[in-house]
Amino acid sequence: MAKGITRRPGDPVAAFFEDMLSLPLGRAHKAYYRWLLDQLKPVAIRPLTSEELNLVKKTYASIGYKPAVKACYMNSQRLAQASNGKIEYVEGFYAADEFPLPFAHAWNRLNGKDFDPTLLLVHKEQRPHCYRGKVFTLEEIADNQQATRIFCSVFASQYMRKLKRKSIEVKRSKLIISPQGSMYRRDEHYRTRR
Repeated sequence: MAKGITRRPGDPVAAFFEDMLSLPLGRAHKAYYRWLLDQLKPVAIRPLTSEELNLVKKTYASIGYKPAVKACYMNSQRLAQASNGKIEYVEGFYAADEFPLPFAHAWNRLNGKDFDPTLLLVHKEQRPHCYRGKVFTLEEIADNQQATRIFCSVFASQYMRKLKRKSIEVKRSKLIISPQGSMYRRDEHYRTRR
């Protein structure tokens, strides 16, 4: 385990993020872990009833898709989209008992119950790992798929777009447009004017 990181009972995902905040990281890294703690809420994975499990299997069968190993984003996004929102898409992190560091992961919610289709249908297990996540709408999933052209983390893509917007705003604030229409950096402007 990494130096300074401890495994605590209760919510190991939040504990990991808090431990990361206590390390001597840069401002951007600390902002990321604070954002994760703020955005992701604890989630309890609960077993599905036989009717709910059949609905999940029928929904996958309706689009001719079989959940795959190491494809949690695709498994969960396709399920949510095929159900037209009846089954919600949830994304975040989970910590397994065997491994102390949290993994980025995606799962689903049906009738208020969170379940992990990748573990349930591919690995044929549903162990009580610790999950922290956020629900995303079908529109957010579609926007992310259109922007990235793949099934990937909506959460990470949103954070990267947030960072990109910030850097564009910073770059714009450093530029000056002269009356003649040419652009130059603000620091160059001050250097040439002194």
